Amino acid sequence: MMKSKKIIIARYNEPIGWVKDLECEYFVYNKGPEISTDLIESSKVRNIPNVGRETDTYLLYITENYHNLPDLVGFLQGDPFAHNRECVNIINSTHDTDKIISLSGETWCDTNGAEGYPGLPIVKIQKEIIPELDLERFDFIAGAQFILPKELILNKPHKWWVNLYKFHNDYLNSGIPSGYNHIPPGYFIGHCFERLWSYIFNHEVK
Repeated sequence: MMKSKKIIIARYNEPIGWVKDLECEYFVYNKGPEISTDLIESSKVRNIPNVGRETDTYLLYITENYHNLPDLVGFLQGDPFAHNRECVNIINSTHDTDKIISLSGETWCDTNGAEGYPGLPIVKIQKEIIPELDLERFDFIAGAQFILPKELILNKPHKWWVNLYKFHNDYLNSGIPSGYNHIPPGYFIGHCFERLWSYIFNHEVK
C-alpha cells in the first residue's frame, strides 16, 4: 500500500512555482507577500506572521496536526534549492523510510556553534530539551530540510511538542541578545533548532 506523503513549506517571499514539480501533497505556510492563486490553490496556503524562521512553521504544523499526520512528512524552506538542487527529486523518489532523509547538505558544529555561529548557546538549549545527551559535536542538516516518517514525531506525546513550541517561543520573545548584529534578539533559538532537529526527532519519550 502506498504511503501518504506531505511536504510542509516555510515561505517568506521566495518564488514558489516550483511546487508544481512535487508529486505529492504539500502545504505552504506563507509569511510574506500574498501568493497568486495562479501558482497555488488557496486551500494549500496559510498566511501567518513572519516570526521564528522555519522553526516556528515546523512546530506550528506538528502541534496542530499531530493527530492527523501523513506517513511521511517533509519540511522545506521557500527556496529549497539553495541547499540542494536535487531536493524535489529526492522527495519524489522517497516512498518509504524509517529514518530522517536529508534534503540539504549535511554539516556539523562544535559545542560553541563554530564555525558558523561561534557563541551560539547550543549546549544550553540541547540540555533543556534532551538533558541526557552529552555531545562533543552536533551533526545537522543545513537549512533544516528533511523528510521523515511520522513515527519520529509520534515517539513523543503531543503535550511534549506543545511544550517544545512554548519553549521555542519563550526564547524567541526573550529579548536575549543573539550575539550577531544582523539577527534580532532571541532569534538565535532558530539557529539552535537547526542544529538539533535530528536529535529532537530521534529522541523517544516513554
